[in-house]
Amino acid sequence: MIKRSSSGELKLYSENKPINTYYIPSNSIEAINDQLVTIVIESKDQVVGIRPKTLGIGLTDEVDELIDDIARYNSTYEDYYLRIRVYSDDYNGKINNEDPSSELVQVEFAVIESRKEEEDMDSAW
Repeated sequence: MIKRSSSGELKLYSENKPINTYYIPSNSIEAINDQLVTIVIESKDQVVGIRPKTLGIGLTDEVDELIDDIARYNSTYEDYYLRIRVYSDDYNGKINNEDPSSELVQVEFAVIESRKEEEDMDSAW
């Protein structure tokens, strides 16, 4: 269950690696949106915030297409996850002829199909 903290944030922890990957189950994404929770990822000296209602049902074409596929009779998939990857690296170029004040940070989102629902995966452990 996702509960909104007093700051309205869900903090995802990082190992301060160049690439950090997080998987969030579909029901958690919808709870994050319903509760207006901001996902906060702290990686190295950077903080990335993903606002509520950025991704999810009715918000993202990829999610809506997968939900339609899941609803089909004999669908291969039963659920989905959101994969968030945060890349951080040094940027050796200049921005407006100035050295950047921070590292280069890229955030990548992907909708990952699952052949099992989250509850089925939990019982497997």
